Amino acid sequence: KLIDFKENEIIFDEGDKGEEFYIIESGTVIIEKSLNKEQSEFKELAKILEGDFFGEAAVIDDKPRSARARTASKCKIYKIEKKDFFDIIYKKPKEAIEIFSQITLSALDRLRNTSRELALLFDISKLLSKQYKEEKEFLKEMVKEVALFFEGDWNIYSYCYNYFNDEYEISGSEKQFNGEFNIELKNISENSWISDNIYAIINKDENRPQAYMLFHSKLQINSIEKNNLSTIFNTISFIMASGLKNIKAQKEFYLMNRLKDRKEFYEK
Repeated sequence: KLIDFKENEIIFDEGDKGEEFYIIESGTVIIEKSLNKEQSEFKELAKILEGDFFGEAAVIDDKPRSARARTASKCKIYKIEKKDFFDIIYKKPKEAIEIFSQITLSALDRLRNTSRELALLFDISKLLSKQYKEEKEFLKEMVKEVALFFEGDWNIYSYCYNYFNDEYEISGSEKQFNGEFNIELKNISENSWISDNIYAIINKDENRPQAYMLFHSKLQINSIEKNNLSTIFNTISFIMASGLKNIKAQKEFYLMNRLKDRKEFYEK
């Protein structure tokens, strides 16, 4: 059964009973996990693209959905009922073997990406427990750690806003090839691919962007690879924002104590 979905429509929710799985004819679907009981915040786990399928795990193991599926655009999606799926298995064993092979390969690929993300999260989250006097020190260390997880030819740069000269200065870089690019940082307004081989992460302060991290690949990145990298970049963005927020809070705490000490000194 082919169904038309609007953008930002919930296909199934976390905890729902899995009675069907889906194949995307056109459009993009986001698989995401709730971060609280109120389901007001979500963590993106994967983006499912045209020609791929999702929701198969709950059909096979007969357990509730472990995440929700939401459309990122208008979609045309085939809905395969559980009973129809097993009818194919019984009546057409050759086709069933092909289906299970694709499901297995897809599951392994997603598991590989999840394992990579967890390893990255574990390593770079350690930076949050360290003390940094300046944002640029944290960004420099983060670039070093992140670079270890990028296979192939990638150059990674971080930029930090300098309040004294009102400019963005490079604070860290790890280069694996000789390559240059000309990008106006002020034109970057959100985390995104700004070309087929450059991804930008932006951290915004109250008044202006506070920092950027750019990922420059020597090779062009196709849509499947971009999709696989999306959760990695989301993880990096989250840790980067948390670290910069911590440093800002530490600076404010230090200044408040200095002002308090000075006030007490003059009152004596």
